[in-house]
Amino acid sequence: MVLVLAGSALTLALVGPADARLQDDTGAGPAVAAFEAADADADRVSDALERQVALAQGELIGVIVAVDGPVDDAALDALASRVGPLESRNPLPSIGAFSAKVSAAQIEALRTQPEVTLIEWSAPVRAANAEATLHGGADAVVDGLGHDGNRDGNATSYSAADSVVAILDTGIDSGHPDLDGGKVIAFVDCTGGVCTAKPAFDDDPAGHGTHVAATAAGTGDGVAANRGVAPGAALVGIKVLDSTGTGFVSDVAAGIQWAMDNKATYGIEVLNLSVEGTSCPNFVDAASAAINAAFDAGLLSVVASGNLGPGVCTVTFPGTAEKALTVGAAADPSEGGWSMAAFSGRGPTFDNRIKPDLVAPGVNILSAAVGTSGYSTLSGTSMATPFVAGVALLLHDADPTAGAQELFDAIKTSADNYGGLAVPNNTYGRGRIDAEAAVASVLAMKPLPPPPPPPTNLVVAVPAAEDGSTLEVSWTTPQPSQGDPIVSYTVSADGQSVVVAASEVSSAAIKSVVLTGVDRSVAQTVTVTATTSKGQSSSATTTAAALQSRIFVSNVIASGPAEFDFVFAPPGAAVVTGDWTGDGRTGFASRVGNLFTLVDERGNPQGTASFGKATDEIFIGDWNASNQDTFGVRRGNVFFLRNTPTSGIADIVLGFGKTGDEVFVGDWNGNGQDTFAVRRGNVFFVRNSTTTGIADIVFGFGKAGDEVLVGDWDQDGIDSFAVRRGKTIFIRNDFVSGPAQTTITFGKATDQLLVGDYNADGVDTFAVRRLEPVT
Repeated sequence: MVLVLAGSALTLALVGPADARLQDDTGAGPAVAAFEAADADADRVSDALERQVALAQGELIGVIVAVDGPVDDAALDALASRVGPLESRNPLPSIGAFSAKVSAAQIEALRTQPEVTLIEWSAPVRAANAEATLHGGADAVVDGLGHDGNRDGNATSYSAADSVVAILDTGIDSGHPDLDGGKVIAFVDCTGGVCTAKPAFDDDPAGHGTHVAATAAGTGDGVAANRGVAPGAALVGIKVLDSTGTGFVSDVAAGIQWAMDNKATYGIEVLNLSVEGTSCPNFVDAASAAINAAFDAGLLSVVASGNLGPGVCTVTFPGTAEKALTVGAAADPSEGGWSMAAFSGRGPTFDNRIKPDLVAPGVNILSAAVGTSGYSTLSGTSMATPFVAGVALLLHDADPTAGAQELFDAIKTSADNYGGLAVPNNTYGRGRIDAEAAVASVLAMKPLPPPPPPPTNLVVAVPAAEDGSTLEVSWTTPQPSQGDPIVSYTVSADGQSVVVAASEVSSAAIKSVVLTGVDRSVAQTVTVTATTSKGQSSSATTTAAALQSRIFVSNVIASGPAEFDFVFAPPGAAVVTGDWTGDGRTGFASRVGNLFTLVDERGNPQGTASFGKATDEIFIGDWNASNQDTFGVRRGNVFFLRNTPTSGIADIVLGFGKTGDEVFVGDWNGNGQDTFAVRRGNVFFVRNSTTTGIADIVFGFGKAGDEVLVGDWDQDGIDSFAVRRGKTIFIRNDFVSGPAQTTITFGKATDQLLVGDYNADGVDTFAVRRLEPVT
């Protein structure tokens, strides 16, 4: 048999055995699908096999033997003891048969055995042959509806939990970028009569199976525009054709049997058979019988109509199988279509059934080329078939509860009657594939699964004082016990929202989802919504109380409670300290944008001022020894300083340190003028003047992660450093490396700590700013 590529169709010659059933002899249980060959003399040996025996010249012949009884090892051993060894035997229980290689003498012996009902020749078979995804509606499903065959929640891995198609063909080149990364989750070679697990490969030089597999489910990693119909789906490779693209009916039947036996293990939903036999057969071959049995077991077989058109009754088997979804080929609009391909097989079948069931793009289809990272163009019903198999995967992704019959019906009934003929008809069945309509159809067949349970135990945390415009929420949500899984959670309040993927949720709870830019000065309604992959959702709400900002002040450096407190500043405003009047008492200021609102140490108003930009880092200090604190800002490592706490431009500009340094302000030498220090790790670099230059003092104190504070702790007129860990404050009175000289606790670890001389006694002490719910 010669494999013909490119413009003509890839064909599969197959000779085979009118529809019959073998019944369970108890009269109970399901019927077993069987094949029935032409056997004119009723001697249990098909006419085709009798002709082959005459030509065999002593060589073993591949046969398929139908039996009335079991086909397990014990039964076949017993049969072999009477007729001789059954080489390469393989049970096909789905059709009540087994395959083997036997001699002419064994054929004669087999036909006399009481349990044998038919012996048929396992005839040779061979293969039948990126705008198509656009015109067939697949892109609309993948990009618009979000169904691509990925059902295990991980877009970069493949498993039985995904939508899975088994490709019965010449193999799959799993090294192609569109088919690699574990996309082929199982591979067996059935060309030797028995299906054997092997690493995935495709030894057909034309790469028929590779081309077919990538059309159905290629990722498009090589070239995105060339992706397959269901790029998120997984593949199972079942090699039934050899390196010349040929094989035997028994191999195809064995491959179908293996898929049935391993359906649950690998999550197989769809079989793709881009193969063809003789046209208009007056029998049901073993592969067709296996297709019918597989359908009853829940597997949808998508089968080529063959390439022997355009005459009537040119659909080839196994595409003539009653329960095959039989696909013809059409040219899509990119090829001047929609129009039927001349080579595509037409109906009716020999027993006057309508075939094909529908058509799909099959002319000049670009898909993965074997042994390369590139692509090749092929035409044939082989190319149209995986398009429909891919659509079946999209339908399964949309509704994983849909069975073979529902997928079959949804794809057929949603087809578009592009030609205007009465449908169904024997030219194009119901019409051309419409993936988007098929998904809508399968979803309409069944009600949606129940929505997810709503989130519970919503808790909104009171933020740290520095985070006064944030909202932090936690909740618990049990996963649904049935139906569609939750894929995301959305947290929203005050016009802000954050979406969290379900894969980021640990167990049943997620903590600390933070919204920013929230107005916490008023009560906010917080909503958490759980959403499934089908877009169903359920929500829960809670109220985040309005917050107020309160200042607690202590006038001594000692552990203990605050001496007084007052409400000051919006929750989202920044708060700093400074002596705005020159009376020796430190007051407070809030900044919103670049506007400062000033108060004294008891919260009494002291006016407003604007300086710098809203994005500037702000510093407060006495830059000119006037005993009055004013503003400074930093951009990069450049400081812009103002000498009075009033609106205006900078009076002093200097550079110091590096852009990433943490900066502190203090009077390091007792001259009444504040200057800068920077910290890198736990090392401080101190500058004694407001001019550009290097550090005058370098020393180490505390740990790199400590919060640093600056103040005059011992009334000597010189500022030094303290650090806070949690709510414990460690104070150092000089610029010598060493441990703390004083340790106290004050406030809470989440409070903003502020330093100042709040009673003009020359000693800096502490205040804290705390956010609290308004009651």
